[in-house]
Amino acid sequence: MKRTTIVTAKILDCYAELIERGVKHYEVRADSLEGIDAIHLISAETGKGLGTYEVWRTLRFGRDEDERVMTLAKTSADQFYGLFPRPEQGGPDTLWAAELGRKVDPEALIGDMDAVARK
Repeated sequence: MKRTTIVTAKILDCYAELIERGVKHYEVRADSLEGIDAIHLISAETGKGLGTYEVWRTLRFGRDEDERVMTLAKTSADQFYGLFPRPEQGGPDTLWAAELGRKVDPEALIGDMDAVARK
């Protein structure tokens, strides 16, 4: 049995464009990304699907590493703290980053289910 975990995440179009162009290689979240195989991005502005990307690895950060996480996220401090307030302001204690690989077809990532059913 093969298990493939794909998460769906809303993202601002400007960040999705940076990912598409190969400028932004990490997607940062407050929720755990541990064990995921891919991330499917949805426009926070329109609800449109923006693509599915393989995840090479996930990283966990304490909030003492915010500067590093901001660099990975390709975001300004104002944007970053708007999305991830400091813990003393009600924000999360831990942040997660998914290192993104190539854009993939979700069907190909899951595999040929017809072939599995024939076995």
